[in-house]
Amino acid sequence: LAPRSSNGIAARFGRAAPVLRLYHGLPLARFPAPPPDVATGPARDGRDRAQPVRLVSVGRLVDKKGYDILLRALALLPHDCHWQLTHIGAGPLAGQLRDQAGELGLADRIDWRGACDQAGVLAALRASDLFVLACRVSADGDRDGIPNVLMEAQSQKLACVATRISAIPELIREGETGILVAPEDAAALAQAMGQLIASPDRRAAMGDAARARIEMDFAIHHCIAPLLPRFGLAPPQPVGEKTVKYAAGPRGSGAVAD
Repeated sequence: LAPRSSNGIAARFGRAAPVLRLYHGLPLARFPAPPPDVATGPARDGRDRAQPVRLVSVGRLVDKKGYDILLRALALLPHDCHWQLTHIGAGPLAGQLRDQAGELGLADRIDWRGACDQAGVLAALRASDLFVLACRVSADGDRDGIPNVLMEAQSQKLACVATRISAIPELIREGETGILVAPEDAAALAQAMGQLIASPDRRAAMGDAARARIEMDFAIHHCIAPLLPRFGLAPPQPVGEKTVKYAAGPRGSGAVAD
């Protein structure tokens, strides 16, 4: 559980027992840092039509992901701001959102790729300049906690523009690894995207800080370490970018790299 989630549970049911608060973490063996030539990339700033800033978003096409808000925000960007959006994901709102993009005059700027495997997601992240996600709380109360795609994007040194809901502020540090805006606010989302589209140096600094934060606080071996002793398992020992297994304390010797 993230702190905001555990606080909500405690407020509803009381604190009869301590709550162990853990993030789900990211397996960095599957999301190594991008190669230097990818991480540095060209300094696109949206002024050159031939070199549009590459935006990317990954998420199901459902209400809580707020893609209708993202499309409205993109339509608010200045006409001389050149960008392209790659979206990865499928869902019941696909047709509706494609229609909305067409009505807003954005159809030729968006590449709807549908569902992709992990290799496809990783390649898209590494080919992009900025990650955007406009999560909201749906009418039925459905919401994200910390979307895993935000961790994945930050692991690839991407600055993120996202919304200030649920536990997202526990991952994205405002002004350091990304920019957060209120949900449902297309104008604020457009302003935040516009700032980072025009600032490749700021994006790069945020991306470096984002990767460092993922390695420090959200690597899976850090996140599960407090949990393992409760199951009689030895603490994890990270072994570079290799796969790590965990053996029971009394019978095994801890982490074993494949």
